[in-house]
Amino acid sequence: EATQVASIPFEATLETTTVAMEEILRRRLAVVGEKSVLIIRAIAADASTSSNEDKLREEILGVGGSDAVNLSSQYDACSYGQLTFFANTQYGNNGVYTTTIVNNVSGQDNGVIRNAMISQSQTDLGVSQLRNTADYVLLCIPPGTSGGWIAYAYINSYLSVYNNRWCEYPSGLMHEIGHNIGLAHSGEGSNQYADQSGMMGYSYSSDEGPIMCFNGAKTYQLGWFPDYSEQVESDAPFYWQGDLIGFVDEDEADPCNAGEYCDTMIFRLTPKTGNEYYVHFNRKSGFNSGTKEAGNQVMVVNRSRGEGYGASLIFAKLGANTLYTVQNFGDFGSLTISIGSITLNSNSKSWADVTIQYGDAPTDAPVVAPTDAPVV
Repeated sequence: EATQVASIPFEATLETTTVAMEEILRRRLAVVGEKSVLIIRAIAADASTSSNEDKLREEILGVGGSDAVNLSSQYDACSYGQLTFFANTQYGNNGVYTTTIVNNVSGQDNGVIRNAMISQSQTDLGVSQLRNTADYVLLCIPPGTSGGWIAYAYINSYLSVYNNRWCEYPSGLMHEIGHNIGLAHSGEGSNQYADQSGMMGYSYSSDEGPIMCFNGAKTYQLGWFPDYSEQVESDAPFYWQGDLIGFVDEDEADPCNAGEYCDTMIFRLTPKTGNEYYVHFNRKSGFNSGTKEAGNQVMVVNRSRGEGYGASLIFAKLGANTLYTVQNFGDFGSLTISIGSITLNSNSKSWADVTIQYGDAPTDAPVVAPTDAPVV
């Protein structure tokens, strides 16, 4: 089946509650835990959400049926079980609720239908606010509303809204829940959606994929792999040479112990001024086997300073025997990222041989020439 690429309107995604600048720029805690989900479909006067409750539960949470790739399964995989989603059984039918509204959907603005679904669901469920029912609420709006919209979400909030069948596509679901947990878009060049290495770029009308996660900037922000992340500041020279591994190989990674060799997944490079850079190896395998860009390459991604909400852009996609230079990184000059070999293994850990240098390269300690022992 052909996969159709569609972008989510930027205006819709940023139709959000206001978040104070100091809040979105502060250091975020890791996004982890077991999160409850309530899915709401609607029966309107002239249309209904196409999928029934059982189908939505399967396609979004993987409960019942045989759906292999969904919101729940992919966040679980990408985070190594640190962030999981489950059906809230307190409201609705095992995590899904059908509300009936009096509105006609055809030609109507989606916001009118959204508000009608929220209001009626709150009355039906006996709650003053839907946010009181679950950690995350997903509205699956019936087909026929005006415009070519796909989905949108409220940043650092509980609510995401989908145009009918887009409630069933994992890339759209992960993208919008990504906004809920504080992620901005991932782009390339002048297109804010064009980073196709992960889920915060384009979304795809495909039921079982693409199977991929997030780029290095987004993964660092989520705080899933702190033991395999390193930060480079501009206030001192820096030199590192070693193996950069993909997120899919975390279970085979050599952890860092004091003074010993270890694997690294993400480098966060903070220059003296300007945006930050994130470096990671985009291993195309396992739960990232469907990445659509820069597979098995080292990516350099740029974003605003801080770990809160901030769009990212691809600056470089590096294969073997290539390099990228960050000019004027700080008082010690430029920073270079050099890629040597890239080793790919199908049944064991893969890696890129990477050297990062800022300032003068280290030199070996001088060797003192031996002298004859004194004669007594």
